[in-house]
Amino acid sequence: MKKLWICILAILAGMIACWVLAIMLLGGSNDEVSRKRIIEYVDQNHETLEFVIQDGIPDEESEQEALIRDRFGKQNIVKSISKYSDSKIGFYCGGTGNATNSTYSGFYFSAADKPFALMFSSEAKLEETSPGVYEWKSSTGKEIITERIMPNWFYYHIVWN
Repeated sequence: MKKLWICILAILAGMIACWVLAIMLLGGSNDEVSRKRIIEYVDQNHETLEFVIQDGIPDEESEQEALIRDRFGKQNIVKSISKYSDSKIGFYCGGTGNATNSTYSGFYFSAADKPFALMFSSEAKLEETSPGVYEWKSSTGKEIITERIMPNWFYYHIVWN
């Protein structure tokens, strides 16, 4: 009888672990950094960020991780870097959700000092909705808001449903 109870408890524990894992996977993650924190970060670190861009962004992910760790220090909010072109560099700071319903936020450098729609640049037509703020929404659940922080530096928030 004792072995039966042990088996029942083991099965229940396994089922609970599976439910918790499923909830975590389906619910997605949440490591998004606030708009305010991103803007403060760029304002406080734009000189270091500009030196990093001038030195060049490595193509290899492992080299980018080392760059982030070594150059941005402990107060870092940058999780990854995307090089869209030599003149457009994106800095991802976090997001929410999973692949089917997610948000992404961060900032980017634009050498031309013009906003762009990052991963949606081939389809998005950004419209200025207020001074320095640009938005685009698709009929398929994609949207981006981008805002000028200072010359050449923009905040972004992307929704992908």
